[in-house]
Amino acid sequence: MSLHLRRAEARDSPAIHRLINAAPLDEVGKILRKRFGEPVDLPDIIDGSPFSIVASEAGNDEELVGFLALGNGPPPYVDNDEALAGAGTAVSTTGRSSDWTKWVQRNFDCPADIQVHNTKFLRFLIANPAHATAFIHEALACALDQLIHTRTIAYFLPRDTPLFAPLNAHRLDKRAGTPSTQGGAGGKKPHKLFTDVPLAVPDGNFRMLVCARKHVAPVLKVRRARVEDADDLEPMFREQKLIGNKDHRDIDLAALLDEQSDAVKTLVAEVDAQVVGFMTIDSEIQQESLIETFHLEPFDNLMKEPPKKQKAIVVVRDAASPPATPSPVPEEDDYRLDPLEDPRLPILAASTLTPASSRPSSGKPGDVDEAAAAGMDTMEPNERSDVSTPTVAFEEPQSPIVPPRETTAEKNQRIVEKRPNAFCVSLFSIAAPYASQAQQLVKAAFSACPDRDYCVVTTATVAAEIPLLRTFVPVPARRGMSDANVLYVANRFNVLDTPVITIARAKEEDLNDVDTFVDELQGQDDLRAAFRVATENQTGTIPRSFVVRTATPTDGPAAVSVSGEPLAGQLVGVVITTGIDSPEDKKQWTDQFEIADYTPANLAFVRAVLLNPLFVSCSRWVLEEVMRQTGLHALLHAVPYAVESENPTVVHLTDAATQALAQREFVPVRPRREIAFPNNMRDGVPVPPPLPCSLRILAAPLLYERKVVVNTRIVVVGASDCGLGFMDKLAYNPHITFTNLTLISTNGLPFTERDGNVPYVSHRCFGTTELVQLGLPDHVRIIRGTVEEVDRLARRCVLEDGSVVNYDHVILTPGLQFNTMSMGTGAAAIHGIYTMNQDEDQDALDVACEKAREGRFVVYGRDMQAFAGVEMLLERGVSAHEISLVIPPLRLPMSCFNNAVIDSKVRDVMHALGVNIHDGYALERIESEYGAVAGVVLQSPSNKPRKLAIRPVHAILYADDRSVAPGTFRVINDSCLVFDGRLVIDKWFSTPDPAVFAAGTVSKYASRYQTTWEHSLCDSREVGATLGDLMLSRFDQSLEVYKALAEEVSKDAALDKKAPPPSPLQFTSAKKTVALLAGDLQYFHFDKPSLASHTLEFRAQQADYGRDLVLDTLTATPNGPTGSYFRIHVAPTGIIESVTYLGKQRLPLGNILCLYGMHEKYVNNIVSRFDEGIISDFASFLEEDWALPLYFDRFGEFAKDLDVELHSLREKEDPGEGAIAEVLDTLAEQLDTGVQMTDEEQRALYKAFDCASGRKALDTKVFEYVLECEIYRSFP
Repeated sequence: MSLHLRRAEARDSPAIHRLINAAPLDEVGKILRKRFGEPVDLPDIIDGSPFSIVASEAGNDEELVGFLALGNGPPPYVDNDEALAGAGTAVSTTGRSSDWTKWVQRNFDCPADIQVHNTKFLRFLIANPAHATAFIHEALACALDQLIHTRTIAYFLPRDTPLFAPLNAHRLDKRAGTPSTQGGAGGKKPHKLFTDVPLAVPDGNFRMLVCARKHVAPVLKVRRARVEDADDLEPMFREQKLIGNKDHRDIDLAALLDEQSDAVKTLVAEVDAQVVGFMTIDSEIQQESLIETFHLEPFDNLMKEPPKKQKAIVVVRDAASPPATPSPVPEEDDYRLDPLEDPRLPILAASTLTPASSRPSSGKPGDVDEAAAAGMDTMEPNERSDVSTPTVAFEEPQSPIVPPRETTAEKNQRIVEKRPNAFCVSLFSIAAPYASQAQQLVKAAFSACPDRDYCVVTTATVAAEIPLLRTFVPVPARRGMSDANVLYVANRFNVLDTPVITIARAKEEDLNDVDTFVDELQGQDDLRAAFRVATENQTGTIPRSFVVRTATPTDGPAAVSVSGEPLAGQLVGVVITTGIDSPEDKKQWTDQFEIADYTPANLAFVRAVLLNPLFVSCSRWVLEEVMRQTGLHALLHAVPYAVESENPTVVHLTDAATQALAQREFVPVRPRREIAFPNNMRDGVPVPPPLPCSLRILAAPLLYERKVVVNTRIVVVGASDCGLGFMDKLAYNPHITFTNLTLISTNGLPFTERDGNVPYVSHRCFGTTELVQLGLPDHVRIIRGTVEEVDRLARRCVLEDGSVVNYDHVILTPGLQFNTMSMGTGAAAIHGIYTMNQDEDQDALDVACEKAREGRFVVYGRDMQAFAGVEMLLERGVSAHEISLVIPPLRLPMSCFNNAVIDSKVRDVMHALGVNIHDGYALERIESEYGAVAGVVLQSPSNKPRKLAIRPVHAILYADDRSVAPGTFRVINDSCLVFDGRLVIDKWFSTPDPAVFAAGTVSKYASRYQTTWEHSLCDSREVGATLGDLMLSRFDQSLEVYKALAEEVSKDAALDKKAPPPSPLQFTSAKKTVALLAGDLQYFHFDKPSLASHTLEFRAQQADYGRDLVLDTLTATPNGPTGSYFRIHVAPTGIIESVTYLGKQRLPLGNILCLYGMHEKYVNNIVSRFDEGIISDFASFLEEDWALPLYFDRFGEFAKDLDVELHSLREKEDPGEGAIAEVLDTLAEQLDTGVQMTDEEQRALYKAFDCASGRKALDTKVFEYVLECEIYRSFP
């Protein structure tokens, strides 16, 4: 049976423990300790390992059959007597956390190529005996597929302990799938996966066993292509649809292989004489076009000086070769422009780096490897790179001098004098099983072009990122240029198996180099100060600063002078980290962000990561080394959104280079919903304020996690809650990174005033704090503007200023607006009419209220915003007697409150305050004088029409029916999209144009669905998130949920047009409304989605309605309302479905929302306590200590765990007992039949459950959950 492998997570610990406990007890107690030391802390192993994997049988993910974890250094149990770095030295500071290679080479006669950068250590392994052999082979193959630079996996075992299964398994013959043997068919002993390394000291306590990459993964041999390879390539090309695809012309393989020249070369990669990879490179590229389109300044515009101007030397040679004769290299500036920020970032000049390749050179300047000169017929990068390590020679550094700035003419002349320094990959293909080794083809390409230092690849934005680009760096396009393609660049140093840089703890002597490195950077003074402070405080377990330099002789490529003397490497990077000073500070971060989902401990913040652009592709390895040398499990990066803050942990703004690196390498961390504690006191301690920043994390298990990079241009039009929900779903997907996500909105992101404390109706999809902590500007390019045209043919959005935003998919999510055109012709031209749209006309309205002349303020509309508009005027100092609220007749059965009691009480409060209410009147005309509003004439549409004139009128506030804004309608209409009052879509948010989607209140279902359901009746955030899931299913189907969604979409698309359409999508999240009404009353309501025709009165008449728990003490007085109205609706199943509140007290809305979908028994038997008359005030009752754990964001998971535990206890019960089984069966029968149990039956059921033997296990679960909530004083 095939195995399903995935990354291990901390939640897998119980299943791994079950796998361990399945072995005999003597193995668990003795053998396991010998194999992996003691104690075995599985969560710590998983959180701290850069690679850990679990396996299960296909179709059964619950039970694991194997677990393997790899570490970055030797495990702790091998050095009890001697520290890895030498006797008497603490391991925590200089052992596994530093260069352990000296210890290994001193104790074992191991090859010199076992280095920090290419070796991983087996930290833990357990497997089901029935699957052990298959698991070890698949797990090692998967590990080496992910860890592309790893050549060796090592393991330490006590000398007297035999190698155990499955590590003693035989290697598989990769061709036949059978154990490989020495001597071929001669019958010698089979090869082992792990082989012993000879001891260098006779009294060593441990054996070292190694597994080499070439014994597990196939070795690619790269050579020049021949015409006869066409037949071998054709099957691979057909499989990848490069030929035989009706969408594009077939590639003539024979002609392509035959037409090779000095500029165009074709390479093939083969395994066991079978061609599995193909690459065509061309050294004649469109240089000027690339320079004009992309920011190539950090790469010297892919140019270099001609040989006659070369002055300095850098050569690559064998470590054992004599010093090379000096050879000139191009003269270059010491500084290059960084496109991510201006001022400039100092970088190592590209042309001062030798044209290094994977082959060792003869040491003579300009020599080319013989194999390459002969046509690369025998190139084997993996084998040749094991022979020796190349070294890099630099000219002796002089004191850093900043060169004078060039004039434009001088710069242009210098560019003209340069020559191309890059080649491109014009065609590439590789079989899927070998995709991770695509780098070998790139190395071979550099060897075929020894005079070029850069390789470039351009791909269409709609194309998925290929494995070839793992070592390439994306280059941003220039503003205003075409972005239909994405440019990737790789320097020849990026593809070496041996890294050309080394990371070390900073010292005082590094300060001068760092001062020069950050010169002219944004915030350079802050960076210098932070580096000095960090360097002076390099104490404890977390070093504070690191320097990145070109590698020294002991770490691969070395910096040496022209005379052959070793020199300190050139500074090419700086890393500054800060620790978390106290448990209280750490708790503030873990309480407000989902850090615990990645790792619970060993955290530090990254203050700055600055790297030379040539080495940006090495940034992940730099961060891995920082984590290894500090013993950290994760690095955090905070992006604050306020310069001034009382919180000292977020006062430093991030420089642009660090922010760009964090966007590329780190994973965004979602904010957590915190419990709103009464009086903001948690166990007598004030709750810290929200952190005004977003957060990213790079945890050890994520170091080699492959994320799908999507360059598709997705443009979202409109920052409605639906649009925000869509972007939130895409930005926080853990498996996909979207690099071209754009939001076009008139006012940008609506950060402010979204929590219902202002007189604008909110649906509370996103709170202000949540939006800040989500940090969408860190993921989305935000354009403030208005779309004037959606050009479907050119696939671009044209803005009002004439600028253009290109798209591959456009998502239309503008909200509905109040429009004065609905008041009649000419109303828009009259001064003094204001719409109640948020962020519109507010300044003018403020002026009107301050300079009010004699006259009334008329608020017109039946929308809830009209009622909130009355409070808006009262807050602005307008007298209640000067306010007239005109409520037109209802067009739908449901009023804005959908509750007759609330309708009556809101009107009573306004009457008591002195507000004039005209109910049932419609606007007939507006009177104006000198272009300004002067009066209104109303008419009652009853059987006896009555007219009412209000004069004089100072201003009209309009808040009646919301509709599609005129500008939005014009864009939709001009784009020839179907419009029927709203933009028409199908079930899957699609319009007739497959590149245009729409969602939210602006849309409606096509008439063929014959439904009155629409998105405006549902929670907008859920609608947007569902559209996000649909978009994600187009790019990644590795998860079952996305795969199933894609299959459902394809199934619906294949339906016959005459067949009945599928039913619309069902949304289940609560529809929420928050408003501030007259009398400073807070209105809050949530309910499950329902049709507009299903009024509260209609639903109350249904047999399955349930019951309402109502406490009403709200009274209207001239001095303001007193008391409150609180209603809780409980379904017949006991589930709380709706809550309505109206009162002056400000409820913790986040807490109350947690009640949706919760059984009333969880809420302290709220129904029975209400019936007994114990509860006098729901607000106070729900703020008591017992209720606080219900609002903890882990409560849903806890309830699911209880359900799993219940069914587990049922299975463990003895046949004679069965109390829990009886309880579960009775409850299931009740749910199926809908018959309510009597009080006596309920008491009997509770008694049977209390007497069950598994009751204590459930009580333990509850106690552990309460402890996790950390409300200790409330629950002693």
